Amino acid sequence: MSRFSLHHKVAIVTGGSKGIGRAIALTFAEQGADVCIAARGRDALDATCEEIGRTGQRALGVSADVLNDLDLERVVRTAVDDLGGVDILVNNAIFSSPESMGSAAKITREFYMKTIQGNLWAPLKLSQLCRGAMIERGGGVILNISSNAGLIGDPGLGAYAHSKAALINMTRQLAKEWADDGIRVAGIAPGLVRTPLTDGPRGLISYFERSGHSPPAIGGLIGEPEDIASVALLLASPAGRYCNAMTFVVDGGEYARGVAF
Repeated sequence: MSRFSLHHKVAIVTGGSKGIGRAIALTFAEQGADVCIAARGRDALDATCEEIGRTGQRALGVSADVLNDLDLERVVRTAVDDLGGVDILVNNAIFSSPESMGSAAKITREFYMKTIQGNLWAPLKLSQLCRGAMIERGGGVILNISSNAGLIGDPGLGAYAHSKAALINMTRQLAKEWADDGIRVAGIAPGLVRTPLTDGPRGLISYFERSGHSPPAIGGLIGEPEDIASVALLLASPAGRYCNAMTFVVDGGEYARGVAF
């Protein structure tokens, strides 16, 4: 089990105050990492940092918007200055809005570009910012949280699905370019996971519960954030040293059935 240890590592997790990001941040801390989490809401950041602190690890919460490059720079600078460097970057935060979802025929340029900026440019920018800090520490790991919608497509996910497909390609590209720097780049493509975004009054999980239809995963499963965090730990730790360039589908079998959440 020591191969899963993250002792003496520093991780940045964007969107780290809730849902999948929170679960990843806590799992990394439980395995010995100090964690810098970034998100927009101060209260949720403080609450998650307090939880991380109870593991005995250091925690920093940085208020940041993935649409703002200066915020991204501040996140990395804070991790380097206050925690000593960066070993792991988890690009988990997303931009999503009703205007960027739905039918592709109705997406406007404004919200399409915001979706690409938040879901593709921000992970690339953060990866660029962390690259030098990782090289100084002998290498590192970048994890991009994509979606099975980026592999399957879905008529209801509009620009979001486009951006996640591009993120899967970017994962392969960076892995090839930065291998000689000692940086591994891998991804996770979740299916339907119970988070504040999906489990709200208008979320997909509520829809399935109201309609009586089964969720798309084999056996009608709904993922929990910890299901994704467990795979993130494998990929970020020495146990995953042979995992590189690929995006791993973790969706209970949705992809096998040819449907995305």
